[in-house]
Amino acid sequence: RIEKLVDLTGTGKGQARYRIDPGNTRSIRVEVQNLKSLAGQTLSVNAVIGGSAQFVAPMVISSLGTGKIEMQSKRGQPVPDIHTGDQIVVTNGATTILSGTF
Repeated sequence: RIEKLVDLTGTGKGQARYRIDPGNTRSIRVEVQNLKSLAGQTLSVNAVIGGSAQFVAPMVISSLGTGKIEMQSKRGQPVPDIHTGDQIVVTNGATTILSGTF
């Protein structure tokens, strides 16, 4: 198993986890918090792979200012192939809210 964790910084805070299990099953989880000013809004979770942004999933921010997405390739969900140096970027339109580099 390969697992990579990265802290997300910017407005609020968060963490992203990327994992490859035996059989090349990939999963990604992104969690954010302290975003109460964005409650009710849908943000975009993107992976920047080799300098090219790829949309991963939408994330709705709760009334508590938290949000979470979890994607697994074994469920047929698209999970990007992330490597060291790639980024996770959470955006609100063109504005970067949080980001981190694996």
